[in-house]
Amino acid sequence: MVDLVNGLVLLSGGGLAEPSTNSVFFGADNKVTSAGPNKLTFKLTASSGLFKGTLTQTGTTERVNFAGAVLQKSREGSGYFLRLNQSGRVAFEAE
Repeated sequence: MVDLVNGLVLLSGGGLAEPSTNSVFFGADNKVTSAGPNKLTFKLTASSGLFKGTLTQTGTTERVNFAGAVLQKSREGSGYFLRLNQSGRVAFEAE
């Protein structure tokens, strides 16, 4: 099980015009709330540490799907997204 309260979700590469960072807050039942600035959904399965979500950067309508895993002991995670025939990196860092 992953024990988290707050964190940052960062997406970079994959043809994005610039890296994207969002603050997130974990509530009951691992419900995640994004503090922006971009529209973000983030779902974490606590029992496995796997996460997935979507990002829509401010000023665009394009939705980017991503997935990855959080390492329990380090409380950091990494994953990927595919966009425009390129791959990009998604990182999660607990605060």
